[in-house]
Amino acid sequence: MVVLEGRVPERLLRLRSDRVRLQLDGCTPLWPCDLNAASGDKRLLGLGVHRVSLVAVGNG
Repeated sequence: MVVLEGRVPERLLRLRSDRVRLQLDGCTPLWPCDLNAASGDKRLLGLGVHRVSLVAVGNG
């Protein structure tokens, strides 16, 4: 499991209390056969996200 943390300004969460857009950017997806030439698996690998939570931080 990987945990990513970042700061979200409290002002932003208060201003947009009904919605916040979170964008995760990654590298170009690979196929399993790119990682192992013996693999016949042609599915495109992606990113699985189990949970996202945002917590406001104060100014201090």
